[in-house]
Amino acid sequence: MPQKVSVAHNQGWLLLSAIFGMFSTLAMTVIVGRTASLETFGLFALIGALMSFTRDVSDLGTSAVATRDAARDQTQEPTILSRLLAWRLCICCIVALGCLFLAYQRGWDVEGALIALCAGAILATYNNGLIAVFQLRQLQHIPAILNIAANAAALAAIGVILVTHAPALLAALVIILREGIIIVTNRWLAIQHLDQRPAPLAALRNAWHWAPSTLGIYALAALCWQILLNSGTFIVELSMSEEALGTYMSAFRLATPLFGIGWLLTAPLMAVFSIAWKHDQAAFERQTQTALGLAIGTGALLAAIGAQLSLELIQLIYGSALEDDIAKTAAKVLQWFMLAFAGSLMIAVVAPAMLAQGRERALTKLSAGAMSVSVISAVLAAQADDITLIAAALALGMSGCSLIAALALGGMPWRSLGMVVVPALSAVGLLSLVPQELPAIWHVSAGGSIALIGLCLLWLRPNLTDYRREQDALAAMVLEPPRIRENNDA
Repeated sequence: MPQKVSVAHNQGWLLLSAIFGMFSTLAMTVIVGRTASLETFGLFALIGALMSFTRDVSDLGTSAVATRDAARDQTQEPTILSRLLAWRLCICCIVALGCLFLAYQRGWDVEGALIALCAGAILATYNNGLIAVFQLRQLQHIPAILNIAANAAALAAIGVILVTHAPALLAALVIILREGIIIVTNRWLAIQHLDQRPAPLAALRNAWHWAPSTLGIYALAALCWQILLNSGTFIVELSMSEEALGTYMSAFRLATPLFGIGWLLTAPLMAVFSIAWKHDQAAFERQTQTALGLAIGTGALLAAIGAQLSLELIQLIYGSALEDDIAKTAAKVLQWFMLAFAGSLMIAVVAPAMLAQGRERALTKLSAGAMSVSVISAVLAAQADDITLIAAALALGMSGCSLIAALALGGMPWRSLGMVVVPALSAVGLLSLVPQELPAIWHVSAGGSIALIGLCLLWLRPNLTDYRREQDALAAMVLEPPRIRENNDA
């Protein structure tokens, strides 16, 4: 009898964890930014950026590869996890050494010691690869609850520092301890579900096999996507004025948290797609097409609202800190990033689906081609001294890459496309009815309400019941012993 699992339940916990994490990070940034000196805030932001960078660069989609391989043959899970952790350990060692160099440059004072401590946390980050254990078993509520608890504790600790007038440098220590606690606890909880502990050091002996392997190929695709997304910052920095960089970043920082949402929501689908492709390709087509339709509908809805309210969002977040002309330019940049966000939701479905098919090489070639064309176009656009053109080049590259990948997967879900795009068109019409003379907060509140209603209509409509029931059944198949699974197939 298959175990009872719920993919939607896991997606809900992951989304809640992400939203709470973004809220707590914003709250901590505001508290430290308004109470600490500029130097202390800089150290706090640096440590947070180093930890975030390590999480991104050490993953690069490798957890998805491990989940796919373990779903195909769960008896090989310890070996697969060992190779995954060894891959991440190599990357974390490089980043940790760079962090130690920063500590050395600052001198071995209190700030240098905090950065050195951060290097230790960065080195331990390789253990985050064990998140694949929870992905395979549809137990993502466990790390999600842990993340929520750790962020709440960190926010409370920084509040205590503020109230007691303790040294603001302790806020940086809180961030390091938060990451350390999450890493250690996640590792302990993941190992409880394994019969055999991974051995990453032993897996290092076969490191030379990794580059041409699925792990290396898919990681290269993810790296190309990250370069495509973030290259605009460096292009503006190197070729334009500081004011242009500030204007560009004021829009990019607002959009950045959105680009991870799609990958977060599709993380539980990796095992589902893998088992469906191996045992029931008709189910694979139904699952991927429905998931892609939901991604298109969600992206169209949120992108349409975000683009229409781009100026109001800029005004609400930055207030009088930006002059009118700069705010309008930043709003135009944000509009292009909203298009890029819609593309990121599509590729977040297509990438694990192509990985389940074993077509990671095609995905890597497509990502590398889109990255090359877009970055070259953005460099040429920088010669016109217009950051809007740079954002347009990158956004069109991301959305175009997503569209081509969807077509390569098996085509767009044309039958349901009208149904999922209707909420976006309706949202634009409803927002146009809001009087323009109202303050920005009213426009943003209306947009948020319309977005919530539209998402409910997309994700909770009755005809998705069969889709979710089949999805949960496929997820449960992953946990069945191989012999029982073969009998069920027969």
